[in-house]
Formats: sequence, structure tokens, C-alpha cells
Amino acid sequence: MKDITVDDMEELQTDVYNSFAAEALPLMIRFLPKNKWTAEQQSYIGMLEKWDLYNAPGSKAPTIFKIWWDNLYANIWTDEFSRSKLPLPWPGDRTTIEWLLRDSAMHFIDNINTPQKETLTMQDGDAFEKAVKIAAAMNAHDSLQWGRYKSTSIMHLAGIPAFSRMNLKTGGGEYEVNAIKKDHGPSWRMVVQLSTPVEAYGIYPGGQSGNPGSKYYDDMIYDWVAGRYYPLYMMEEKDSASENIKFRINFSN
Repeated sequence: MKDITVDDMEELQTDVYNSFAAEALPLMIRFLPKNKWTAEQQSYIGMLEKWDLYNAPGSKAPTIFKIWWDNLYANIWTDEFSRSKLPLPWPGDRTTIEWLLRDSAMHFIDNINTPQKETLTMQDGDAFEKAVKIAAAMNAHDSLQWGRYKSTSIMHLAGIPAFSRMNLKTGGGEYEVNAIKKDHGPSWRMVVQLSTPVEAYGIYPGGQSGNPGSKYYDDMIYDWVAGRYYPLYMMEEKDSASENIKFRINFSN
């Protein structure tokens, strides 16, 4: 990037492009069985094929992809890892997809608990069928949108739900720059332009008061969800009489 602006940096920090899906989804679609799918299943395939790979809160495709991938991942690894009583770390998502891209017949694809030898096409098709059943049930209850599925909650430090903000419809996720997950993510966002005078912009998911009874307790939450920024007041000594100052604390010996 050249001649980067404040807007460019704000757009970068709130980017919800799913880089993992960009790697995994083409392979998953390519290895689907070529049999005739039902009209409902075809509609979900079409939704994924048209997906722009952005985890927008109102999009259904990120949820369908996530459920499908989770089932495929389980089909590949569960049979081996469930045999051990040791707390073994499972391969990561990126490790798994890199392996599949390199070798679509790698031996872990086969389910060692069945007499037949499963292929990636068989495991992928099975995972897709499972995903469609789950997604269809969620869609019937209007909960398939990514923001509803992820349902981000910002918990009070004491874990008190009444002081928390629950079920926020956020975008982003584990593999996006805007890495908002269910219960944690990028809280304080800030962009500073080192000009004269300095320009700074920021936002955090809360408010400027720690008092739950104050209107300033959570007044920034929804702007944070939406990816908006506030201009930050860079106060200098000459600004001591500014109208922006609402309260004063005086210390004396």
C-alpha cells in the first residue's frame, strides 16, 4: 500500500475476508460427489459458490462453510484420535487443509473403524450432507446468519450477565483480520496519523464509565460492532478551558 490514509487503516482493521475459506472451499466443492443432490442441497452449494468469502454478520455462507468444514475435519481425525486416552493436540485447520491440498489421498482420510476404505470424496460428501441438515434446521429458525451463529458476547470481568452485552451480531472470526470470536477479539482499535497536529481515531467495546447505571457504560458497543471509529481528543495544555472538558479533579498537597 502507498499513500495510506486513515480510512485505509480503519478498513484494514475491520477486514472480514476469510483467508482460510479461500484455501479450503474450492477443494471441498471440487471433491463433492457428482451424484444428483436434492434441490435443497443444490441451493446450499450455490450459496457457497456465490460467496465472496467475507464473513459479514448477515451472510449465511460463512456459517454453512464452518459447519461443513467442522464435519469434514471430524471425519478425517476423530477415528484416530478417539483411540488415545492421552490429551493429544489435534492438527490445526490450516495444517489439515495444507495436507489435503498436497495429498488428497493421505491415509488419515480413511476411517479405520470401517471395513471399507473411505476416500476424500466420500468423507467430503458425508460432511456436506450433515452440514445441510444442521444448516436447514438453523435456517428454519432464522439463525443461520453468521452474526447470529457466532453470537459474540462481551462479558463483564466478574462474569455477571446483567453487566455484560450478550448475543452481538458481529462479523469477522478466527481467520479474519477482524478476529472477533464468540467470547474474545480485538477490543481497542486505534489509528494514529503522526501529523501536526496529531490525528487519532479509536473505539473499544464498552463506554467511558464503569457505572452500569450510566448512559456512558456501553454507549460505544454498537459502533464497535459496526466498525466505526471516534476521533480521539489529543489534549494540550492550551486546551485547558475547552468546552470538551466536562469534569475536573483537582489534587493538592
